[in-house]
Amino acid sequence: FGMRSAFDDLSRFPDSSRVVALVGGISIKRDGEWTRKAHGELAELINRSRIRRLLTTGSYMEYVHSALQHPDCLIGHSDDIDELAERLVGELRPGDVLFIIGSAYLYLGRVSDRLLQWLPHSLLAGTEVETC
Repeated sequence: FGMRSAFDDLSRFPDSSRVVALVGGISIKRDGEWTRKAHGELAELINRSRIRRLLTTGSYMEYVHSALQHPDCLIGHSDDIDELAERLVGELRPGDVLFIIGSAYLYLGRVSDRLLQWLPHSLLAGTEVETC
């Protein structure tokens, strides 16, 4: 489960930073035991993290939504790249940490590209952008 290391990295950011996240689904295949288990593990990673504002995308994310300890952090779900970017632009404040993670099939790098185009320069000042 490769997302664990990314969540470990997220835990190293200063506690004073608010974490806004876009988290994508793990499986596009049929619904089954593996899908439920993997999304349950993803929900546990989210629950243990400092994510305060959560946007989701991808298939079977209802398994994550139903397992959230703090469902009020969930601000929405969409599979539309432009809508995801617009929602994130509306959420981000100076000092926030933006965490974007999901399966490669979701092409979430396109959301990052839009954010870099759309976000006010003042919000990005002093911000390092790293993709992996």
